[in-house]
Amino acid sequence: MQKMIVGMFILLLSACAPPPEQKKINPNIIGTLNPMTALFIDLNKELSSSQTTTISKESNTILIILHGDDTFDVNSWQVKPGLYSEITRIAYVMGQHPKAKIRVEGHTDSSGATNHNLKLSQKRAESIKTFLVDREVADSRIGVQALGETQPRAGNNTPEGRRLNRRIEIRLYY
Repeated sequence: MQKMIVGMFILLLSACAPPPEQKKINPNIIGTLNPMTALFIDLNKELSSSQTTTISKESNTILIILHGDDTFDVNSWQVKPGLYSEITRIAYVMGQHPKAKIRVEGHTDSSGATNHNLKLSQKRAESIKTFLVDREVADSRIGVQALGETQPRAGNNTPEGRRLNRRIEIRLYY
């Protein structure tokens, strides 16, 4: 009888333990991470399922790219409704990291006049800033930069290259 009770106790304990292949993050470690790493982890958690954003960590900044075709219609600076949830999630994470600063950069492809593209990129960056401010991110934390067609990610001679060049980049830093 005693062996049966011990066996049942061991079985019960093993059923409650997490499987060995699952690793749990110690919640006490999160508080000891440097602020940039903690911000990167939180953004990845919030945006991991996004099809319209790309996140990367550079030496002292985090770069979030909002892909242009998903963000704005051609020649428009009105944010598409499909992007509302991503920007809202970015604002939510920024609320958890109140000391982080934000720079919103607008980019265009090279179709159209250079001056027009510069103004369009400015209006698009300001549109994203307004969206963040409307979601409780302090205006004083957000800078805007219009880059127009000056920093292409790809050649402008193909539709795919132009698509990659039409974007908003959000740079986060401390």
